[in-house]
Amino acid sequence: MIVLDTNVISELMKTKADKVVGDWLKGLGETTLATTSITVFEIGYGLCRLPPGRRRDDFQARFEEFIESLPVLPLDDASTREGGHLRAMRETGGLSAHASDMMIAGIARVAGAALATRNGKDFDGLPLQIIDPWRAH
Repeated sequence: MIVLDTNVISELMKTKADKVVGDWLKGLGETTLATTSITVFEIGYGLCRLPPGRRRDDFQARFEEFIESLPVLPLDDASTREGGHLRAMRETGGLSAHASDMMIAGIARVAGAALATRNGKDFDGLPLQIIDPWRAH
């Protein structure tokens, strides 16, 4: 399973997504994809910050369509605990760790999934497989 981070979902919502990312997605075949409740929160927040109008409505419609096609993994007790452990691990190593990123990482770890993200540096040092769809071959 591959968990799609917020930046991957955002890219795929564009009318003209990056070709490399689109090709990566097509090349996955039957691989199970999912996202997290944290990503749904982050994108929902971003959409609400857009000025009302057609552009926002179009993005909202694409988001709803996209999310309906993916399982949304929850932030549950196990993933919350794992996210806290991962955040402490990064900070002990002298690296910054945003709470939302560590929650996403915790969810992916508990699910036994890889994480597809453009922001691999935000997850350096964690026991988590990171895939960068913008650099995939």
